[in-house]
Amino acid sequence: MDKTNRLFTFLLIAFFPVELLAFHFRLYEIVFFIMIIQLIFILFLSSEKSRMLVWSLNAFVFSYLMILYGYRFIENLNLSLNIILLLGELLQLIPIIALHYVLKMFKQTVQLGFTTKSRRVSKLNKYLIVIIAVSLMFLGLFPQVDSNLLGAFMYCLVHAILFESLWRGILLDLFRQFLSTEWTVFILAVAFGIYLFSFGYNLFLSILMAFFSLGFSLIKLKTNNILLSILLHTIIVFLLFLSGQFFIPV
Repeated sequence: MDKTNRLFTFLLIAFFPVELLAFHFRLYEIVFFIMIIQLIFILFLSSEKSRMLVWSLNAFVFSYLMILYGYRFIENLNLSLNIILLLGELLQLIPIIALHYVLKMFKQTVQLGFTTKSRRVSKLNKYLIVIIAVSLMFLGLFPQVDSNLLGAFMYCLVHAILFESLWRGILLDLFRQFLSTEWTVFILAVAFGIYLFSFGYNLFLSILMAFFSLGFSLIKLKTNNILLSILLHTIIVFLLFLSGQFFIPV
């Protein structure tokens, strides 16, 4: 990749958190201006990988917009609060599917991070599945445990699976094709914190989760698998719920 393409792709990824922040503050003119500039410059890019990055980022932004409108639609449905909460989380499938489609169009292998060739990691995955299963049994079978804790834990687990599949499963591998590991992990953490901030996390929790994102990404890079990140993400969000820092209406 020549210097022009490298500089352009670096700026594309570096401005990714800026787009998310502009979205949060409803500065849509900035978002669409950046997207138009990207689409114009795509005509001058000689690298197919750079064009893939442009379409991937634009697919993410459009998915983000669909999620915001999806939340508004779901909130107006005559459904229970728990169902609305679950459907809201499942909206995170939109960017996962959109990015998967774009990467497949460019003949990229897409792995969400659940498979690995390492026997050690495969063995670790089995232990983690046992830990999650035992946790669910503990929350569901013991009468002295508040039944709402099971719903909260399941919410945290679904939340962690979807967010880790998107951020550590797809975006981390995508950005690493263009940036060094250090820049990839840092920019992804900043963007992750801003993304959560736009979905109702307060500033403290957003910064905290951005910090944890650094660890989630390093774990994925070390093990080439996201299951451990999912487990840690689940536990962290669940502990925040128990401490009263994170609200889950169960």
